[in-house]
Amino acid sequence: MVLGSACALPHDTTSPPLHRSCPAAGTPASLQWFVPSTPDAKEAEQWCETLGPVVLDSVSNERYGAWQEGDSLAVGVWNVAGGAGYLTEFLKTEFDLDCSADAPSPPFHFVLLFQEVFRRSGTIPVSPPSSAIPPRMKEPQRPGDRPDIVSVAQHCGLAFIYVPATRNGIEDYDGMREDKGNAILSTLSLSDFIAIEMPMVAQRRVSVAATVHGPGGDSLRVVSVHLNNFPSPWRFAKSGGMTRVQQGLSVVDALDRSEGERGGVEDAAGYHIATVAAGDFNTWSAHETALQRLGDHFPDSPPFHGKATRTGFATDHLLFRKNTVPGARQGEIIEGSYRRIDDTYYSDHSPLIAWFRWERN
Repeated sequence: MVLGSACALPHDTTSPPLHRSCPAAGTPASLQWFVPSTPDAKEAEQWCETLGPVVLDSVSNERYGAWQEGDSLAVGVWNVAGGAGYLTEFLKTEFDLDCSADAPSPPFHFVLLFQEVFRRSGTIPVSPPSSAIPPRMKEPQRPGDRPDIVSVAQHCGLAFIYVPATRNGIEDYDGMREDKGNAILSTLSLSDFIAIEMPMVAQRRVSVAATVHGPGGDSLRVVSVHLNNFPSPWRFAKSGGMTRVQQGLSVVDALDRSEGERGGVEDAAGYHIATVAAGDFNTWSAHETALQRLGDHFPDSPPFHGKATRTGFATDHLLFRKNTVPGARQGEIIEGSYRRIDDTYYSDHSPLIAWFRWERN
């Protein structure tokens, strides 16, 4: 099934299985993995072989407490730019999260959707120089340590999933190497993990999804999205200039397939849990075709906040579609809560934040 347009590329549902990891061993059984049906599969696999495994922990520390009826949920979005973003200061300033000993818990629950976070680990394989290993991301000078995303999540006791998409250079650090990708961190426990590999454009991209559950059993799925910016000339020509449209609609296709598989139905179109899809779309403006096409599938998205998020361009966005499951309570983005956070915290992207709530019974 292809949703929305001939520009959307379906995901493989034939043998071999559409679930895979990077490398093949070590993927948690709870993770669904979608791979697009494109001629680029062999190239994507070369990128995949240079990476360490997915890491996740579905349960958050009890220090964060339960989600109480009537509580709102903060949803944060940020491209961290590798080790450049001052992640610990961002958490402390914007979300009241200080993970030092005996620090109080934040006064509210949150879910954070990150792009271009890095992981340093000895599980990342030693690889020869290759076109599938991009150079290490440059890091401007800033204060503080540069802990990787897994260290931050574990130190803070957050539920999380990290899925690498590319290596972060060839360098070796005392037997450890770096990769980078997308992550979700949450004060609430997470479930229904999904990795969505998108069609190759320039570098490999993998969107990541997970679900949080409210006090009434209500579900909110969150998706950390990162689309490519500059495609190769032949890919640009082949797609008719629609590479980001293809990548974005491939995310929609995978989400619908996932709901169909979990619900035991062949076609889940029009039958969705509430979903936030947000991240670095690498768009030039808020009116780019990719956003307009995605808006058809996320019709309840908040109005554009009106500010650039990277060097004068509207690259980062938050999209939303409400729950259409019969009998479920309706979730919504609180009106006026969606905004850009002006401090970039040494990244080259400004973060975004919105507040979500469910209607009371």
